[in-house]
Amino acid sequence: MKSLRDTGDVLNPCAPETVAGLLPDGARILDIGCGEGRLLQYLEENGWLSVGAEPDAGRALKARQNCPRTWIVNARAEALPFPAGSFNAAVMECAFSLCDPEAAVSELCRVLAPGGTAVITDLYASGDQAVLEKSTMVRNIYPKDVVEAFFGRGFILKSFEDHTHELTEMFAQMILDGTVCGCVAPEELATLRSARPRYGIWLWTRL
Repeated sequence: MKSLRDTGDVLNPCAPETVAGLLPDGARILDIGCGEGRLLQYLEENGWLSVGAEPDAGRALKARQNCPRTWIVNARAEALPFPAGSFNAAVMECAFSLCDPEAAVSELCRVLAPGGTAVITDLYASGDQAVLEKSTMVRNIYPKDVVEAFFGRGFILKSFEDHTHELTEMFAQMILDGTVCGCVAPEELATLRSARPRYGIWLWTRL
């Protein structure tokens, strides 16, 4: 399974085709925290019906430029401007760790139709202690069981895949390219090490 994606200046431990492979055929998809639209661009180019939500106005604008046929709104995961049950599937790629977890899961549950699919890809702490609000980059990294507890009330876990190898490969490439120092401050790197981060993909079904 291909997991590491190289987009020129961006490495990602979860390739868009990996995420798309977990989505049900014919689904109307919401990409929460879509960034500049890399996943949405892949979905648009491959005939998926998708919508993006991005809290950063500048990144949302860039996503609209990258995905001209996709509706993208400037909105946070904790306050999504969509009616209940609007989507059959949703994706949060490296976004859950930046949100208020209870509010984000509540909104995710609200906008997904019963039986809908949620794909969550993110860092998680391999130790027992969560990293909470430690820096601009390293925020809300929870142990795996804590992540799963947030989803336990409204979702059933269908599968989990560990993609830590791809995360390690990404950071190794960033170090070789000299880009890790540019995007991670020394104190953030120390915090990241203390969390002993791993990277996972959770596949959930809404009750």
